[in-house]
Amino acid sequence: FVNGRCNGRCFYCPTAQDDDGPPVTNGLAFTSPVDYAAYVAAIGFSGVSISGGEPLITSELTLAYLSAVRKRCGSDIHLWLYTNGTLLTADICGRLRDAGLDEIRFDLGAVRYNLKKLRLAVGCIPTVTVEIPAVPEDEELLRSKMCEMAGAGVNHLNLHQMRLTPYNFGPLTERGYTFLHGEKVTVLESELCALRMVRFGLEQDLPLPVNYCSFP
Repeated sequence: FVNGRCNGRCFYCPTAQDDDGPPVTNGLAFTSPVDYAAYVAAIGFSGVSISGGEPLITSELTLAYLSAVRKRCGSDIHLWLYTNGTLLTADICGRLRDAGLDEIRFDLGAVRYNLKKLRLAVGCIPTVTVEIPAVPEDEELLRSKMCEMAGAGVNHLNLHQMRLTPYNFGPLTERGYTFLHGEKVTVLESELCALRMVRFGLEQDLPLPVNYCSFP
């Protein structure tokens, strides 16, 4: 988590987005990109995700961490970035590529599934993924957007199961969802929506692999 601040206001966001602390991973703070790269190398991770918050709010910091890990770990590590895309430009996209980014993942829910900024990444970043929560109310819209994603050259669609936390309690409870009480409180309708999206992709023979990421 390169920062803890976001410029989006997604009703489903499960975490606070007003943390001005240093970059952190697994509870460990790293103020130096070089130190973080050394940690990644020492543990032997095969992949690193740069997330937030919104990592492009602090784009120079994000680029520094990506470059440091790539320099220290070489081509054996997979680097990906998770963003809502609102701050992406062609210039930043090229700099992310040059820093060694392998994959960029867009939470298009923050922009009502608009693919304009995503298209900047297609052909620039090797792998382009859409990673969004499965919002039940958006199911019909998602069907048409899945077709648009396939046509735009998106490589993967990853659908998350929505979960209830102290940060999204108000908006989620107002929507009348069915909450399942397990290790965490998850949304039944989100899971059913995701499974229907997987089936829709198969039935339409879309060239878009769809993964359902349940909370477990």
